[in-house]
Amino acid sequence: MKKLLFAALYLLPVTLFAQSMSDKAVKADNYTILRLLMVNQQGEILLAKYKTGWLTPSLRYNENQSIKGALDSLARAFGYEVTVPQLRAMVTFQFDFKPVVSIRTHYAAHISGGKLKSPKDVAEVKWVSKKEAEMLMSLPETQAVDAIRVTTMQILNHPETIWGGSFWVPETGTACKMLEPFYPVGSSK
Repeated sequence: MKKLLFAALYLLPVTLFAQSMSDKAVKADNYTILRLLMVNQQGEILLAKYKTGWLTPSLRYNENQSIKGALDSLARAFGYEVTVPQLRAMVTFQFDFKPVVSIRTHYAAHISGGKLKSPKDVAEVKWVSKKEAEMLMSLPETQAVDAIRVTTMQILNHPETIWGGSFWVPETGTACKMLEPFYPVGSSK
């Protein structure tokens, strides 16, 4: 009887630990980031200055809502109504510091109404040309991974194509390695 009790007390923590590890594997933080390239009537794009630098507006997509609803909400946070967002790129981020992949989708939409405002988590927002966007997103103080800028510029330089690709993201630094060069997955025409 003592041996049975000892075995039960010994196996209980092991079983609980294994269950805990299993739960963590199931609850891995595998998420999608939606980026929205908003374009005004002059052909400029909206950039937001986040803590990590100048980037296109984005949100972490983990709410129970449609993609269109999430992107409309993101546009409204900047004071705008937009046309139906069009998919422009879908890339994966693989990490050297965690065992998950994250999907990054980039959409483009034209402004259909509203007035510019700055959300509370954004230091500054402004309309910029394609050339200025590349310059701002490349500033030395930028802490965001360069894959965001690279993908944004691919979209701006080839707006008629929907792009796929994959990046290896380091735990430190901003330089990503392209695992799969951009490839067309569709056309916007």
